[in-house]
Amino acid sequence: MNKFNSSLIPNTQFLNTMNNQEQNEIRVYLQSKKLPLALLVEVEDHFCSQIQGLMLEENLSFVHAFEKVKYLWKDELELSWNGSSDLEDKCNLLRKYRKNHWRSFFRLVLKYGIFVFSIIAIVLFLLPLAWKKIALNIILITAFLLPFIHYVYHWKTFRLARKSGVNFSFYQEFMSLLGSFSGGSVYIVFSIVRSESVFFIWGDFALTHLLILLVIGILITASIGMLIAQLKHLESIRKLSDYQ
Repeated sequence: MNKFNSSLIPNTQFLNTMNNQEQNEIRVYLQSKKLPLALLVEVEDHFCSQIQGLMLEENLSFVHAFEKVKYLWKDELELSWNGSSDLEDKCNLLRKYRKNHWRSFFRLVLKYGIFVFSIIAIVLFLLPLAWKKIALNIILITAFLLPFIHYVYHWKTFRLARKSGVNFSFYQEFMSLLGSFSGGSVYIVFSIVRSESVFFIWGDFALTHLLILLVIGILITASIGMLIAQLKHLESIRKLSDYQ
């Protein structure tokens, strides 16, 4: 399979040589493969390029060229269940796309999560005892409210995207997943803070303290992931909102 171009915008050189009906036929076919719009645009660009090439080089009609290209992409676009816990039929191309994006997204979130949490740990270590609990509460409130505030600020954009019924990007799924995870963890974190067992920084260190700190680090990282997913999703919406 050909590698994807970095651009998300279809190649207008090929689109302009096809009539609207032919363009729409390609788009409807790809939409039936349950591809997010960001991926669909890339694949459509390749379909148009290959169909146009066959029409010019082999003097094929659009119908025959389209059928030939669909056959070339059959292994990548055929919907099937792969035996995993996800019971929904998906194509191999989408599975690869999700896997690659998940790895990239996870590395990005982990990098920022470790960086932010390291700063938090240093700040808590340097602060006087009387300020530690206050500072941690402020940090946690900020961590959990920032994604929510950002979502509310861009609510109209997110709402229009949801009402369109279009899955714009991979990040749309993780916004819901991480949102549920972060929201359900607020009670746990603040229960830990109230118990003051987290403040081992000035006391004796124990395995329990390490586990508590690890939990807080994971939850803060999840909130960072939620914010990054929102930013990436907004970027996809803005790039692709005119592509319908």
